[in-house]
Amino acid sequence: MKLKNEKEALQMFCDKEDGLRPLMTKPFKNERDEGRVWATDGHVLLIVDPKLTRCKYETGRLGLPTFNDDNCDNLITFDRIEEAFAKFELVPEMKIEDGEDIECEECEGSGEVEWEFTDSHGHTYYETHDCPCCDGSGEKAEQKKVPTGRMILPKFALFDFDGATFDASLIMRAVEALRKMGFTEMRQRVKVCNAGNIFHIADGVRMVIMPALGQDDTQRVKV
Repeated sequence: MKLKNEKEALQMFCDKEDGLRPLMTKPFKNERDEGRVWATDGHVLLIVDPKLTRCKYETGRLGLPTFNDDNCDNLITFDRIEEAFAKFELVPEMKIEDGEDIECEECEGSGEVEWEFTDSHGHTYYETHDCPCCDGSGEKAEQKKVPTGRMILPKFALFDFDGATFDASLIMRAVEALRKMGFTEMRQRVKVCNAGNIFHIADGVRMVIMPALGQDDTQRVKV
């Protein structure tokens, strides 16, 4: 069996832009994992036997995490996850837009700020510079939040997989990618609250996801 929509689906597990970790911006063959194909953004990792792939991948070297032993075998269908997702209370997506020019509150509209320094002898020195917040203009655009018209998950929204909790948006992205590959379910084999949880997708395909901890305003939905 070869993966469906391989290139597009694997890329969904990667980081879009990461100047510090360029290896995570696209799938690669990990020399430290017997050449298996890795796709990861540092939070979720998909590991694929290269026999299941059609595309060619560059090689890279990334340390293999230490995994816990299998301690469960929970079947989780993607239909169940999507049904659980519908229980979240979505919130309006907001974006920042520039409004009318208003007086810069940092320099009170003067366009200048004063720098002060006192040396070890008690002498104080002053210098005047252009205000860095308004570039010396004395005005800056008012920042305001406006709705985009889309409804999205709240900042803290978690799926509860039998006691282990995961970022809901991360899980939904993984489910979308795995569906593109032709999968409809997965089995949780390692369940821990402070390390990578392992999910068996199919022979030669497994996924590792880091758990997430919520806050007081967290929405949790059981799957």
